[in-house]
Amino acid sequence: MQANILTLNSAIKKPFELAETSAKMTISDVFAERKGTYINEFTLFIAHFNSIPNFIHEVDIDCEKANIWFSENYKSEIKDLYYDKRYFNRSKKAEIDDVFYFLYEDLIVNIDTQSSEVRFLYRKTELPKVEEIVNSIYKFKKRKQRQAPKISLLVNYSRGIGTKSLKITKPKLRIEDNYNEDFKEIH
Repeated sequence: MQANILTLNSAIKKPFELAETSAKMTISDVFAERKGTYINEFTLFIAHFNSIPNFIHEVDIDCEKANIWFSENYKSEIKDLYYDKRYFNRSKKAEIDDVFYFLYEDLIVNIDTQSSEVRFLYRKTELPKVEEIVNSIYKFKKRKQRQAPKISLLVNYSRGIGTKSLKITKPKLRIEDNYNEDFKEIH
């Protein structure tokens, strides 16, 4: 994924000049706290566009795949981007966490890999353009794994009460084995 980001940087024709776009607030305000990330997307939007954004929030997205797809398919639309790479879970390699893409008039697409969330902030960008991207990103929604049913019993141990979990298996039942032969005809 690192290669995609680096090639995108060379595709940006003219990055934003922060002196022009963030005149209404100090640049340090852009770094307001948001669950440990280095840029707060709302204050970033206000700093660049000086208005309160409309906001769409998608959760449970496979952001690594979505980021690669997005950077390839919207390469010509991307005006600028910011990203951060961090070490997670004591890994030996830094991974991309937040990517902020700037598109169209005032659309910011924030792909947050660690939270599996994608945020869309916009004000003047036409809603059909935004919804097209949202629907495309939605294709990368993570499917929830169905959890096996289980039941927990309270157990009295020598040191106190605890629980013991038991798996529940689906029984193979046949109606014919448990009811009279005429049961199906009646019901």
